[in-house]
Amino acid sequence: MDNFEIIKLIGSGGFSKVFLCRFKKDGNFYAMKVIDKEVIIKNKKKNIIMNERNIMKSINHPFLIDMKFAFETHKFLIFVVEYCPGGELFGLIKKYKRISEEISRFYII
Repeated sequence: MDNFEIIKLIGSGGFSKVFLCRFKKDGNFYAMKVIDKEVIIKNKKKNIIMNERNIMKSINHPFLIDMKFAFETHKFLIFVVEYCPGGELFGLIKKYKRISEEISRFYII
């Protein structure tokens, strides 16, 4: 984690937090998902997290975020992915309740 500058918390979930960070070597911004190993083991979620990592590592699509790095420390699993400042599609749907056919077509095709 020494190669990253943590800028701010941008999200949190049941067993992880997501931070906006900057990779010190190139200055690019990324989203860093920090997952507490102890919580994962306690809640028997190891397989779910490993599936998430494997799926994110294997996908390549312009509308899905790209995993750049995955590593671990003594206490945490860390996934570093593209930073998408516009948010996720779920957030767009939640905000507007409905999205037009034109916008839907853009994301689907």
